[in-house]
Amino acid sequence: MRPDAVTGHRGAIRQVDVGQPQPSGAAAHLQALAVTLPPRPRLGVVGAGADHAARALVERRPAAAVPPPAWPTLTARPPPSSEATPNRMVHQPADPNAVPWNRAREAEWWRAVDELCATLRALAPFAFDDVPTSLAIGIDRDITARMADAADEATISRFLARWTRRPAYVRAIAAGNVRRDLGGNPTGEAMAEQRESAAEHLAACGAA
Repeated sequence: MRPDAVTGHRGAIRQVDVGQPQPSGAAAHLQALAVTLPPRPRLGVVGAGADHAARALVERRPAAAVPPPAWPTLTARPPPSSEATPNRMVHQPADPNAVPWNRAREAEWWRAVDELCATLRALAPFAFDDVPTSLAIGIDRDITARMADAADEATISRFLARWTRRPAYVRAIAAGNVRRDLGGNPTGEAMAEQRESAAEHLAACGAA
């Protein structure tokens, strides 16, 4: 039996056997349509390609690091000149008109300190006597509360600074005398570190 070429659906050529019964109607139409359709792709190949593409997206290589820009070349500064410039500190003589005012102001400060000292020696003779004793810690707050109307904090600070720097007072700290408040009540003794510091200060000043 010799197969002959038969024109199928839309001019497609297919081989048929003339000795075999040929389908007709809907069956022939479906058979011709199957001949003209492209072959179905193999799922294994397509799946492998999709998996490879997904893995390539996940495992994407990071971009190459961009080197930082180079630092600009700094130009060395020229050495400073010996001549005075507006940007340099230059010794200026004191204003002759301001010197008398400054001296008058300083004298006023120490006059207020002397008045406070006389007042405290009268009010608290046990604390501020000719033979100084160690003062209680925080006595500056007590003086400020009691002398608020007579002296400001700056005057009180200047007075205590001058009083506690007297050699007689430093000797009292070095000896470990009892600390007393404004009423003469004992409030403890100077610590060992304070006594040692006072002794070193007296030795350095030659007043030991």
